[in-house]
Amino acid sequence: MAHFKKIVIGCLLGMALLGWGVSSQASDAKDHVVYNRSYHQTRTLYHTKYNFYHRLYRTGMKRSSSAQGTYEQKFTVTRIAKNGHGTFFKTPRGWINRDAFYHWTRYQGGLTTR
Repeated sequence: MAHFKKIVIGCLLGMALLGWGVSSQASDAKDHVVYNRSYHQTRTLYHTKYNFYHRLYRTGMKRSSSAQGTYEQKFTVTRIAKNGHGTFFKTPRGWINRDAFYHWTRYQGGLTTR
């Protein structure tokens, strides 16, 4: 009878580990994809603090490469996707946050009058 209990407990533990296994990447509400559409345009990268990813960014993903050294480089964008982490562009180098492509002027003189 003791041998039977050990077998049953071993089977239950095995099923629990297989059935409720923890994935290597945690799931988060932000990981839900709102849209993922085809997009064809050439964009210039202006902000090198962003990173490229092999797949659309999810919580805890590691970057595939940095955008350093790509200032004002032109990229062909083939897809646009949005999830809770932001909007991302698919380039030949990987997925990157679209904010890397925004060009804005930080300071302009003569805007205030005294």
